[in-house]
Amino acid sequence: MDHVAIAAVRPSHDLKTEEGLGVARFVRVAGEPEVAEAAVTVADDAQGNGVGRHLLTELARLARERGVRRFRAEVHASNEPMRAILRGVTARVVERDAHTIVFDVPLDDAGVEEPGPMAALRAAARSMASSVKRVL
Repeated sequence: MDHVAIAAVRPSHDLKTEEGLGVARFVRVAGEPEVAEAAVTVADDAQGNGVGRHLLTELARLARERGVRRFRAEVHASNEPMRAILRGVTARVVERDAHTIVFDVPLDDAGVEEPGPMAALRAAARSMASSVKRVL
């Protein structure tokens, strides 16, 4: 399976009007079966409640079950906060040009709750969310 998506919802009593809280997905990189691009999005009013952490944890588990060993992150060269986060963990630069840096973040075999790359991904998600809020 090359594309997996999961969603977090708040169920309703009537089971007809669930509220979407967030979504996470990965898409395997063509020609690199152990690498996938990943994304997690959490609704504004659900942020800060662990929804993103749970989605990312489950996404990484599902990816590892399917043979994915690294998530790939494409970062604008001017995004120093994100670059610093990725430098602080075991992310490795795999490509670079004047505008973009591509990092690979290994998925921990021991479990995504351990410090390291998964903590960096969570921090990156928080960083991106705060940047979006400042722009809006």
